[in-house]
Amino acid sequence: MNKNLFRISSLILLVILMNGCIRGYTPDIVLKKDGQPCISIPPDEDFFRRQKEFNILGLDIFQTGVGELWSRHYLDSKDHYYVKNQQCLYFNYKFQTNILYDIGFFSTEKRG
Repeated sequence: MNKNLFRISSLILLVILMNGCIRGYTPDIVLKKDGQPCISIPPDEDFFRRQKEFNILGLDIFQTGVGELWSRHYLDSKDHYYVKNQQCLYFNYKFQTNILYDIGFFSTEKRG
């Protein structure tokens, strides 16, 4: 009985640890003075609210009903793109009002 409980507890702990490493989050979005959005990783992503640096792997902009409008990927690039939480992501795209956009990005936390 104790052996099965240990196995189940170990499995649950493993699942919790794996979900802690790979997670989605909702970015902060505010309008800048020029009317363009500032999309950033929120500070509450970290329990201790530390300033963290993220390696941006890809940025994508889609228009609802149209498809992809713009994308940039840094995964295989020699240029790396790093941002800190609460720092605006740079999209080289002029957003327009009254258009629905789907915006996505992939990132990993920069280590060491």
